[in-house]
Amino acid sequence: MKKLNLLLSCLLALFVLAACVDEDERLALDFVGDGGAINVFKDSTANVTMQAYIFGDDSLTTKTFSSVPLGSYRDQHFGRVTTSIYTQIAMSTSSQDFSTIGTPDSLVLTLAYAGCFGKNNSVVNMDMHIVVSELSEDIDSTKKHSYDEVACSATPIFEGDVNVNIYDSNMHIGNSTDKVAPHLRLRLSNDFLQKIISSAYESGEDFVRDFKGIKITATNSDANGMIAFVNLSSALSGITLYYTTPSGYSSSYQFHFPTSGNTFVHIDKDYSGTTLASLNSNSLISSTNNEIVANEYMYLASLGIAELKLDIQNLDGWYQLENIKDATINRAELILPVADVAGDRYTYPKSLLCYRRGDSTNVYIRDEVIATDINGTTVYDSTINAYRILLTSHLQNYLNGNYDNTTIYIIPSPLVNSAARVVLNGPNHPTRPPKLMITYSHPTN
Repeated sequence: MKKLNLLLSCLLALFVLAACVDEDERLALDFVGDGGAINVFKDSTANVTMQAYIFGDDSLTTKTFSSVPLGSYRDQHFGRVTTSIYTQIAMSTSSQDFSTIGTPDSLVLTLAYAGCFGKNNSVVNMDMHIVVSELSEDIDSTKKHSYDEVACSATPIFEGDVNVNIYDSNMHIGNSTDKVAPHLRLRLSNDFLQKIISSAYESGEDFVRDFKGIKITATNSDANGMIAFVNLSSALSGITLYYTTPSGYSSSYQFHFPTSGNTFVHIDKDYSGTTLASLNSNSLISSTNNEIVANEYMYLASLGIAELKLDIQNLDGWYQLENIKDATINRAELILPVADVAGDRYTYPKSLLCYRRGDSTNVYIRDEVIATDINGTTVYDSTINAYRILLTSHLQNYLNGNYDNTTIYIIPSPLVNSAARVVLNGPNHPTRPPKLMITYSHPTN
């Protein structure tokens, strides 16, 4: 039980939909009868139908994640997604007079790598055009969604083509011969350096007032592209001021990305010329209520690109069948087959998360959060190339009158610090549609 609770807690921490709470405890799985025999059956529920819809999520909360995406990636199904990092920077001391430290040499932005996403697992480096801009507007506490942006100064403090290599093992700092973990290094402009060393600050608040933060973007000309993930909380991430002291010694001063400050990721999505665009001429990014019907293929992608709504219909009719009436659901498992067009398994989400919409909040479906089948395997089952989602308590609560509907919402996990995506067979797929497998107990007369 302790292991189960730990797994549940970890998955809930990764799920960033606003105001979600745990599933109700009203499982109502009491057995029927006064000591009579119980027969156990399994039904593929041929009388149950499904309706699938896809929607995009622009209101995704992307604030204060330590590992964040940087780059641009495109495929034929989901279009192009491009991310930008907005973050404050902070001094490493409570006060500092930079005008007295000595002779400045350079100002270097470093970002520790935390992985990458490409069309397959052989893509680990790519030439990217990187732009770093100084913010001209505060990042206030309201800036936390994927649609948010912050104004920047017109002239970048860095712009150039850089090879982003998450496995570069030849990285050194300064004149040291010691190798350090792979990370991105960008020498910032001399104008930005001079601006910093010409001032003195009595507090970190004074510094943030004058230096509101930076924006970082990375794009590329590759047909697919790559998204690198960077760890802003790593000791290797920050901005380093290198200088020579008045005594002639080489030294440095570290600025970091504050864990208590404001950081978020802006996400741009372009669905034009893709399968999603052909399903609906309206842009998915206009509203999460802009749903498109997706009955042959269903689409799921992290970063709010594509999320899934699934209506399970006619469950009442199934439950009223003479041989099923008064049964208790012991296990309900939704099988979602991966489509033949889905591409490399490397790009698939490791797991999925389910929720339902309550009166005023979103509610996790407890069975699925546990994300294991009866054998303890993960929610993606490679032996059948499908995802398994447990819906036992959700459907039993509906049949007992505790819920108004059986609609579920499905998202990839993790949602922000991943670019995973997958195409699933929809309810009208001609050969291998989703299937709801129900194991139930029925009293004998």
